[in-house]
Amino acid sequence: IPTTRSHQRHDVSDGLDGANFVAHVPLQIDRPLLERGRDRFELFCATCHGIDGSGNSFVAHDMALRKPPSLVIDPVRGFPAGRIFRVISDGYGLMPSYAHELPIEDRWAVIAYLSALARSQSSALAALPEPLHSQALQALR
Repeated sequence: IPTTRSHQRHDVSDGLDGANFVAHVPLQIDRPLLERGRDRFELFCATCHGIDGSGNSFVAHDMALRKPPSLVIDPVRGFPAGRIFRVISDGYGLMPSYAHELPIEDRWAVIAYLSALARSQSSALAALPEPLHSQALQALR
């Protein structure tokens, strides 16, 4: 998960670097930020996008006009972080703005968590380093 170096700080309030979207989450990404992102994602986003970010949920099943997209595969996975920030902030299509429900840092936390979630779903078990590989195999038994 990319982090922004201190000399590359961007304005965290709008997701933009000039006229372009910020490429990466402009906060230090650590366990507390990811845990906050997971909590906020499960509370605000998973209802429509699914707990795994796939776009499959009970609510999405009943959305005939337009289903929520998967947030963990392309094209969304390839979006710059600032673009996702703007969608959360402004809304998009049938999705309302969450600017009043999610403070700025929480929006970035959700985006950081989505990046980790997408990476976790596309990583091969064999690619995990030890002891994570052994722990994962043990958990699957």
